[in-house]
Amino acid sequence: MKISNLTELTNATDRMEMVINDNNPITKKIKIENLKNSLGLPISFLYGFITQSETNAPTIVITHNNLNIVPTFTYNSVGDYTMNFATSVLNDNTLVMLGTSGNYPYTLQATFTNNSEIALKSFRDNVKYDGGFSSNIPIKIEVYA
Repeated sequence: MKISNLTELTNATDRMEMVINDNNPITKKIKIENLKNSLGLPISFLYGFITQSETNAPTIVITHNNLNIVPTFTYNSVGDYTMNFATSVLNDNTLVMLGTSGNYPYTLQATFTNNSEIALKSFRDNVKYDGGFSSNIPIKIEVYA
C-alpha cells in the first residue's frame, strides 16, 4: 500500500506508535511520547488566564489543557494562594510561566511546590497584597519528561 493512500490520523496520543522508514531495510517504530521528548516538546500542558479579587481565591479560565485536570485554588493568607491539582500531574521538569497584565505596581509570582501544587503570591509595591492582583494574567504550565 502506498503511504499516500493511508488515512491521516489527526489526534495522536502519547501512547500511540508511529512507523518510521529511515531508508534502512529495517522499519522502526517510535512512541509519540518519545518523539515529543526528542523534539523538546512538553508531554502535557495547561494554558489559561488567572483572575483574583479582594480576599477571594484566584480563578482560572482555561484555554488549552491536556493535563485532564482542572486546578482549584486555596486562599492561605494575605497575598498567598495555592493552585491545587487533584493528582500528581506535575514533576521536577515542570515549567510555570506568568505573563503580565500591565497592572503596575501589582505582581504575581508562581513557584512549583510539589507534584500537585503551585504556590502563588501576589504583591503590591513588593509587599504581599490582597485586593485583586489583576484580571486575566496569562499562565502557562508545561510538564516535560
